[in-house]
Amino acid sequence: MAGFSVPALMRPALALYGDRVRAFAREAELQSEIVNAAASKEGARVIDMLGADREATMAAGDFSTDGIHLNAPGYRRIGGLIAARLKADGLCERL
Repeated sequence: MAGFSVPALMRPALALYGDRVRAFAREAELQSEIVNAAASKEGARVIDMLGADREATMAAGDFSTDGIHLNAPGYRRIGGLIAARLKADGLCERL
């Protein structure tokens, strides 16, 4: 792990997409696609949080002051999405 470096891992994506914002966005999309495909193949259920992650902002009040970690309202919002999916999938009778 001493040699682990996000910038080093992102070099190929940076070359493909031109800048960090586009590279990170596309890498997140690809990771989401891979997880969803693997889950589907194995019959697992996935709650894809990519959309919710992209909608969360400091202005919406979803993050703590560090801009990285969710705060209580942010966790409640994400928890609500998870609860709605569990209910829709019939895994919880009432939430």
